[in-house]
Amino acid sequence: MGPLEEKPEFPDYDVYRFPEDNKLVAFSNIYPCNWLQVYENIMDHCHTALLHNDMTVDSVDAAMKDGLNFPAMFQDIPVMDWEQTRNGHGITFIAGRRVDDDTIWIRMTEMIFPDLIQNANLMTSAHEQRHTTVCMTRWHTPVDDTNCILFGWRHFNAEIDLHGDGREDGCGYDKIDFLDGQCERPYEIGQRAPGDWDAITSQRPIAVHALENPGSSDIGVYMCRKLLRDLVEGKTPPDTTKGMSKDGEQTLHSFGSDTTLRVPRLPDREEDRKLMKEYGRKVYDIVADADPLPSKERRRYILVRLDELDGGMREAAE
Repeated sequence: MGPLEEKPEFPDYDVYRFPEDNKLVAFSNIYPCNWLQVYENIMDHCHTALLHNDMTVDSVDAAMKDGLNFPAMFQDIPVMDWEQTRNGHGITFIAGRRVDDDTIWIRMTEMIFPDLIQNANLMTSAHEQRHTTVCMTRWHTPVDDTNCILFGWRHFNAEIDLHGDGREDGCGYDKIDFLDGQCERPYEIGQRAPGDWDAITSQRPIAVHALENPGSSDIGVYMCRKLLRDLVEGKTPPDTTKGMSKDGEQTLHSFGSDTTLRVPRLPDREEDRKLMKEYGRKVYDIVADADPLPSKERRRYILVRLDELDGGMREAAE
């Protein structure tokens, strides 16, 4: 893609080494469509509540339904917000959900242009811990205009797989363990029990944007396209993200995370959802404020700030 001497260093994020028991297991997913419609799928997070539950699954057995559907906590339409990161070289999706009358769950997943996504936790324990980090890293790599391959690492550690839900043997060539429907299946199954692969590839080999009817939940998709267009046109200032320091200290962080907070429910649902959005923004600000810190100090700082935000719960700062 250019002169070899200008090849950038591989971005070595601290989430590849933290927590200390983290193990990276490689996988891929193959899509016969344009890479962009797969990439921007993550910013359309309304789809987790609509696609990955019983609303779209018909005439299949319980085991197949369980494999296609996220845990129950994912199935409410989240309070959604988006923020550009890394001086316009990334975008973070912020989702707020209520766990119970006293607890909310803030989930953040980050896209880093041109093709990297760092997903927050996808396991059943995602809403059970104070603060956890990335579950999955994926590079959405174009093969040509109408084909792409997702190369990735699934992160296995005691925080992400609190209940042992993950399966290392479920990750590999064109397969990933977190949810069925991420690769091609028999046509009849895809029609009766669609997953991401079926929904994305059915938009044509290259989705026609002029046919779209966007709603407020699509803000992140259009924000993603605008930021990408600005990058292509050279309108974006340089990325100011810190990399590896000279002494080897890990400083390259991801915004991807899950956080639970003690926030009592408001009687009015709409007011409660506004409150969740406010707290989502506060969590994002805490994570962003921690960006200049070395990795080992960063988690401690975030946990202390979260305790200041809600009075403390579930997990003490290390």
